[in-house]
Amino acid sequence: MPNIQHLSAGPTDTNASDRRVTETFLAGGTISVGDAVCFDSTQTGADRCLYVTSAINVAAATGTAFGYAQVAATAGDKVMVTVKGYHEAAKVANGTLNGNAIVTSGTVGRGTAYGAADVVPAFAVALEDAALNHGDVWVIGLFA
Repeated sequence: MPNIQHLSAGPTDTNASDRRVTETFLAGGTISVGDAVCFDSTQTGADRCLYVTSAINVAAATGTAFGYAQVAATAGDKVMVTVKGYHEAAKVANGTLNGNAIVTSGTVGRGTAYGAADVVPAFAVALEDAALNHGDVWVIGLFA
């Protein structure tokens, strides 16, 4: 029987499972490591789905995040994004607790715990209580 996935346990191995899915995009601006990202609607045509930018929940165009940046990037750089699975040290607001669903916040690139007034979909789940505005998360997989 073929091996359909790789599993290697270990607290220091952030790639411990093939269940993490990474996609490469182009940065539409400056993106920091751990930023929640969304499609860059300032682009035109299909480039709107090729470029990403740091998400912020103040406008519909940037409010729906789908993953977290694995590397820092500036405009035009390639940026690897966790679109499903484990992401270590994601930008998540303090007060986000283990098990909370995560949506974009009013701070650029940072997720926060889903609240009753939120209208954007949750894109991740906290795997620990956030500290120093960071925490490990499971990205749900809105990007297919």
